Amino acid sequence: MRRFGSWCLILACLLGAPTGRAAEWNPVRREPIAIGPQAERIIVGFKASVANAQSVVINARVHAQSVRIVEARTSPADVSALAQRTGIALAHSRQLTPDMHVLFLPNRLYGEAVLELLAKLRADPAVAFAAVDHRRYALAANSPDDPLFAASATPTLCTVADGCSPAQSYYGGQWYMRAPPVVANSTDDDLAATDAVDAWGITTGSSGVVIADVDTGVIFEHPDLGRAGFGGRLLPGYDFVGQDFDPVNGNSLGTYKVANDGDGWDPDPSDPGDWVDSTDFAYKDVYGNNLFPQASCGQPGATSGSYLPVDSSWHGTRVSGILGALTNNAVGIAGMTWGPYLLPVRALGKCGGYDSDIIAGIEWAAGMPVTDSAGNAVPSNPYPASIINLSLGGSPTAAGACPSSYQSVLQQITQMGVLVVASAGNGGAPGTPDTVDAPAVCSSIPGVVAVAGLRNVGTKVGYSSNGPEVTISAPAGNCVQLSGACLRTLDTTTNGGTTSPNLTQNTYTNQMNPNLGTSFSAPIVAGIAALMRSVNANLTPAQLSARLASSATPFPANTGNLPVCPQADQTTGECSCPPSGQCGAGMVNALAAVDAALRPIAAVKMPTTVATGQNASFDASGSAAACGRTIATYAWQVSGGVQLASSANAAQVSVIPGTTAGTLTLTVTDSAGQTDVATIQVPANGAPTAPPDVLPTAGSAATACPTPLAFSAAAPTIGAAFSPSSVGENVTSTLTITFTNANPFALTEVAFNYTLPNNLTIPATPQTTTNCTGGQLSASYSTTNIAITGAVIPVNGSCSVVVPVVSSQAGSYALNLGAGVLSTGPAGGNMTPAAASLTVTSPGGGGEVGWPDLLVGAVILVVSRRRPTARRARDE
Repeated sequence: MRRFGSWCLILACLLGAPTGRAAEWNPVRREPIAIGPQAERIIVGFKASVANAQSVVINARVHAQSVRIVEARTSPADVSALAQRTGIALAHSRQLTPDMHVLFLPNRLYGEAVLELLAKLRADPAVAFAAVDHRRYALAANSPDDPLFAASATPTLCTVADGCSPAQSYYGGQWYMRAPPVVANSTDDDLAATDAVDAWGITTGSSGVVIADVDTGVIFEHPDLGRAGFGGRLLPGYDFVGQDFDPVNGNSLGTYKVANDGDGWDPDPSDPGDWVDSTDFAYKDVYGNNLFPQASCGQPGATSGSYLPVDSSWHGTRVSGILGALTNNAVGIAGMTWGPYLLPVRALGKCGGYDSDIIAGIEWAAGMPVTDSAGNAVPSNPYPASIINLSLGGSPTAAGACPSSYQSVLQQITQMGVLVVASAGNGGAPGTPDTVDAPAVCSSIPGVVAVAGLRNVGTKVGYSSNGPEVTISAPAGNCVQLSGACLRTLDTTTNGGTTSPNLTQNTYTNQMNPNLGTSFSAPIVAGIAALMRSVNANLTPAQLSARLASSATPFPANTGNLPVCPQADQTTGECSCPPSGQCGAGMVNALAAVDAALRPIAAVKMPTTVATGQNASFDASGSAAACGRTIATYAWQVSGGVQLASSANAAQVSVIPGTTAGTLTLTVTDSAGQTDVATIQVPANGAPTAPPDVLPTAGSAATACPTPLAFSAAAPTIGAAFSPSSVGENVTSTLTITFTNANPFALTEVAFNYTLPNNLTIPATPQTTTNCTGGQLSASYSTTNIAITGAVIPVNGSCSVVVPVVSSQAGSYALNLGAGVLSTGPAGGNMTPAAASLTVTSPGGGGEVGWPDLLVGAVILVVSRRRPTARRARDE
């Protein structure tokens, strides 16, 4: 097995040591470095105008209410018109959302040509933004009774009973979830530990919070994850890894090498594996171009310029385990959250994924409309996320610059109430200051949190990116020593397959197969944010970000003579984090963050303008307390040129501005005695101002408790009928078998297998056919077995399989389809059996008679579309 071959890691053996600090080896993979701008794909967003604006209502999880957005409704004709206006040559285009398109250029552009093209597009009055469609990469790296959570002085054995198959050793416990020491006693103390264990004493998380992970997909069968509705946490998601395009001329190839699952966008986010081997390195498309260049997709070898294949990373499964592995179930590991649901959204395949697919995944996860390559609407997400984790990234076009494509979508979804948590990147290099990756670099948008990676002792780990865009830092994993067991890995769920998933080896990372990277710092923070939202759903994304930062533990003092970030040790890349500016506000602390979330929210509705000597009214009745609490008191104070003109202890207050500016301060106290403060600057004349997190209203006590998500999966139903139900010998009949999906999500991994009754066979003609998308049908001439695998039953919909059958022997043939003959991934198997009968008569005995050489017929297997109705309820 090729160790450490995940997309979250690039091999970087750090062999030196700073003064006073032991050296360590941290095997991580970093995203490839691009030299200068280049582009073969451009994302363009169109502005909404009077002519094309459409209003869309989105059902958001936040506050269990709908959000209305306005966006442009465009078509490929708008792209053609844009190309004509700007004089830009296009190979073709693909619609991404109602207002976004991907433009494929006839040839790859470099350097100034890229900048000139973007300038032309951005200058067009119909264009909201234009950005290169970059490739991004995964960035890996009350105590529960889960056996691998507990601390151990020596690595422990994980047995089959513990959830490891086969048994594995070298598990040191989930140190990053435990409480940090009050006083550091040695250089090996876990000062960066997050104290999740004490936060769980307050909340383990609400089922009303949905966390989406945009990633490589997930292994639904892992016993410490599992499907929702069957004892697990994983909701039905979606796969946004599309078909292959030539990397130079942008032409569609009609292949799915990057997706690696045989198809493009579909409702199955299962991870098929993202390994890249020598066959991939050698593969050339029809234009002679390589989809998997070694320098971008391989693992650096022992000699300069050499690259090795990499194993499947199971990156999404690793991230999901940290976000929310099943906890307190006496199996495997603990997750940061115990109650929230996880929504897997696949956007990365072999060698990463493109911004366009990632952005489509982000929008769909938030509940926004998305359009597929054929211009059809992707089925809407019935379980919109309130938190989205992005453990992926790549270098921005310019250091510190948020790509305009991400700027647009992240601004929109954070305004809808969705918090975004992104990995800062694994771009840290010894002796070289580094920049934060995109999309984490977009953290200037309120509600986008960029997370850097820490060593267990609280210093920046060598491989982590850092910079002024970082919001907060969290453990990323580090090995402590030069060889042997990696002592501070972030143990999580994974799979033992080196290429495709091996479902007999759903296991866990450990000290000999470590889990390192800022990919795993982000879900630690996303999980803590979910705990915060579980106790106070009124907190906006900007307020969640602010309270995460204000509750962070200060970085430890620099006692090891380390360089202060952004300067880094010349050998290891490690540095001491300053109080602000490079590693964010501090080390994330789960207990302190949940305590901060429990504080009430001081909200003030302000007048548009005030005038000297005139009464002005300010209203704080929109303030709100956390879940289960109420606002108890209001207290107003003034300073400077402002005077109170009413009671200082009512929800509403009147003030009189003087000839000079002053300050109005509100303190609200809740029923538990916790407070929040809002400070407003009141001018002598003009508009009062307040910080961005001071809103006119913070919601209500009712919405402070997340509305629980009552997920249930209706079992598929099956029906059968022959038509005609009576035929002569050697005359065919059509068998219709109906699979019905009454769920608001598609049913994937459909499997059906049935053997026809004796003496009933499939003739040579007509051919067996199916309209079940993605399905592999097996039913051929002279056989008696009908089987279909890998099919999809659409949302509230159906599909069919047509199989010709015939019998040369008169008699009655009974078709009995028992419970469980049909199986699906998200909803299990059919619970109700179905039956049908066919009568075959001899000549003169009734029924249809025909000459054998003229006889044709068919059996049709149909999965019918039916929406739930009152009649259907009675049928059940």
